[in-house]
Amino acid sequence: MGTRVVVGLSGGVDSSVSALLLRSCAQKLNLDVHGVFMHNWDTEGQMCPTASRDYQDALKTASQLGIPLSTVNLTKEYWTRVFEPMIESLENGETPNPDIGCNRWIKFGAFADLMLNRKPGTEYNQLRARIMEEIEKCALSPDPLPLPKPTSAKWNPTPSITTLIGTADFIVTGHYARIGLDPILSRPVLKRALDRKKDQTYFLSTISHTSLQQTIFPLGNLQKPQVKQIAARNGLDHVSKKRESMGICFIEPGEKFGDFVGGYIDHRPGNFVTMDGEVVGRHDGVARFTVGQGARISGAKGKWFVSGKDVDTGNVTVVPGSTHPALYRDSIQVRDWVWIDAQEPTELSTNKSMKGMLKIRHQSEPVPVKFRSSKCLTTEYSVYFEGPQLGIASGQHAALYSTNDICLGGGKIK
Repeated sequence: MGTRVVVGLSGGVDSSVSALLLRSCAQKLNLDVHGVFMHNWDTEGQMCPTASRDYQDALKTASQLGIPLSTVNLTKEYWTRVFEPMIESLENGETPNPDIGCNRWIKFGAFADLMLNRKPGTEYNQLRARIMEEIEKCALSPDPLPLPKPTSAKWNPTPSITTLIGTADFIVTGHYARIGLDPILSRPVLKRALDRKKDQTYFLSTISHTSLQQTIFPLGNLQKPQVKQIAARNGLDHVSKKRESMGICFIEPGEKFGDFVGGYIDHRPGNFVTMDGEVVGRHDGVARFTVGQGARISGAKGKWFVSGKDVDTGNVTVVPGSTHPALYRDSIQVRDWVWIDAQEPTELSTNKSMKGMLKIRHQSEPVPVKFRSSKCLTTEYSVYFEGPQLGIASGQHAALYSTNDICLGGGKIK
């Protein structure tokens, strides 16, 4: 059978090119490449329209590459592990990020646990390094990549997922991230992608090193324009020209997040108030706002921004101008912290504090911080910025990096 790699095919260009690169070096490396479409959200027992369209694109990719495509239903796991906690967080006035939970509990949790064989003693690090070396050679090819044909006349293009359970040596996704190796512990470490604008380690900052051990990120050393060029050069026009998804599987194109979650929570309309308690307007739901966001107030002069909110009263506190001191914080507390390596870095456990780089949103660059242990809890920490940071909200995700771009872990801002 060779080395079995299972690619999470989402119907987008990134996962499609990841599968293409693996398929192109399959013969040389004796790789057995399979695609799997993760069905994470449905409507009345059926795939929602977006998922159905994505599945058709994934099926077309698999057909062009000559690999089988199975489907795995993880809707129950997604509802319990990702969607319900997100709704609870919104009801508590927080600003959650469901992509964090999806990666931790679904793609690198339930899916990885279902697919991977977890063979003890296997040299996964060496094998991954060899595969990545060949992938990068294929990515540099100016010509269309040669693809081997299915070897069996009885080849099934859409086999049952049961045939793959517990058989994969690696899972593969189209995330922009890299996997390095800790020289001391010989464990895999999560590193930022070469394309810093597309780097997705922020979303991956709470996955475990055990899943990372048997994961491949083919796009970690590529730029997004390169990926689209590879797709176009190899006839994957249905994904190379496809509009990028917003990443949240339950939101249909054109649908607003606030409108969708309104079917599951009480938005609690209320007042816009100043820091002195003066009512300056009305809003249609406290859950629609987060700290740092602009607030449209009828009849108000100038621009106003959200500095806080109270889910009990429905009040959203606003301040004039984007440079108001109430919008900035020079320190935060983080909770529910997860270390990718399952333990604190040596410097932190020894000294109770360490310097690092903290990322508080996907699109921002990490900033220098001092990270300090809590006296009581091993999952709570204090973080001190070198300079004030704008628009930090409770429930927002934070990811910590070393000074050499290794993602160490992540957690929620209190």
